[in-house]
Amino acid sequence: MLHNDYNSLEVAYIYDFKEGKALWSRNEIVTGDKIKNYYGKTDYFVSAARYNNDLYKHINDPKNESGKVKGFDGSVWYDFIIIDVDEKSPRKVALFMEHLEINYGIQIDYCRIYFSGSKGFHVLIPTPLFGLKPSEDLPTTIKTLVAKIADNILNYDLSLYDKLQVYRLPHTRHSSTGLFKIPLYYNELTRGISFITKKSEKQRFKFDYPEYPTDPVAELEELIGKQEPRKNGFNSNVAESNGNVDEFDGLPPFRKLCILHMLKGVEEHKSGGRDETAIRLATHFRKEKYGFDVVLGLLHGWNVRNTPPMSDEEIRAKVISVFQGNFDYGCKDDVMLINCDPNCYLFRR
Repeated sequence: MLHNDYNSLEVAYIYDFKEGKALWSRNEIVTGDKIKNYYGKTDYFVSAARYNNDLYKHINDPKNESGKVKGFDGSVWYDFIIIDVDEKSPRKVALFMEHLEINYGIQIDYCRIYFSGSKGFHVLIPTPLFGLKPSEDLPTTIKTLVAKIADNILNYDLSLYDKLQVYRLPHTRHSSTGLFKIPLYYNELTRGISFITKKSEKQRFKFDYPEYPTDPVAELEELIGKQEPRKNGFNSNVAESNGNVDEFDGLPPFRKLCILHMLKGVEEHKSGGRDETAIRLATHFRKEKYGFDVVLGLLHGWNVRNTPPMSDEEIRAKVISVFQGNFDYGCKDDVMLINCDPNCYLFRR
């Protein structure tokens, strides 16, 4: 965990409802390692931000007559940028995550997803990717950033970026539904809300949380104005490894160079041949929201570069299988790795 000195969290819970309004108990400050003690409880919440000793100084300040966290305006840190998604459709959440990856280069594999136990979802994006640091102004920076990348695609709650805002703690029960807040895999978003609510009938402790880099990504730093944008969104040595510096010059930022390499055509006998490449290309284009006919046309155009080309029937069968299936390939996929380019914005040295 980065910034270990920011290891304090506020725990809050709803102890009753009166005239439809929640009655809260707040101001319980614990260290991060104590959060697990609250798993399994009902209507428990945790602060989105982490605090350092400044919070204790505020609470114990003689001028703070209440002795509570209210009014704290010091430095904070967020391990994740938490997007509180107010959407009932898990598929819409999946489309939003695809938007983050396609248009902003935020890999889905780095994010965490939770079903709230009721009608919403939480999408967590690792804060270190943006090169952000603890500060007094961090909530405002994140609020502006979320408004930018969300791009009016879904409904979300910006109040979460107040310094003292809490949100539902994972592995706790929602009183109105009896369901637990649970982590989800990205591909489970396509299986529908009935599948997800069934999963949330029990706590989900056995879960492989994705790892993510803690070094900032230059393109994401640019989103918050920490760097001057680079010409054409790429380094000046793009594609230098294959001797053609200008090969990708002028392309929009955040293009996957492995896809561009695949589009050059494939020799049948080589590893990661035509069949596997066709599936991955069709999956990529489908994720970019192209319809069946457009994807079919794109693959026919790609196919003429293959040695030898596949039959029209084979191409059509591949596209049909992608639109009927639930394919998803990340950077660690064997075929993607064969076409990996060290100049790609997703490349991790």
